[in-house]
Amino acid sequence: MQVSLPDILIIVAIVAVLLLIVLLYHLIFVAVDLRKIMQRADDITKEVESVVMKPLSILEESMGWIMEFMMSFTGDKEKKKHK
Repeated sequence: MQVSLPDILIIVAIVAVLLLIVLLYHLIFVAVDLRKIMQRADDITKEVESVVMKPLSILEESMGWIMEFMMSFTGDKEKKKHK
């Protein structure tokens, strides 16, 4: 049995289609895995942000309290000078 050129081209086309199907199948899994990885990275960045922001918010509140405390002393001195 002799194989002709059209037969070879049909076989190559079928193999190419099968390889394309396998490639698309793998791309679906890669996309799903990348989505999961990005969600994990987003969760980690949120946790890191909360760890960094917690001391900063405490520092901000304490600085505000200190400024109010100092303003209360300067306000008392100004009121005494005007009397």
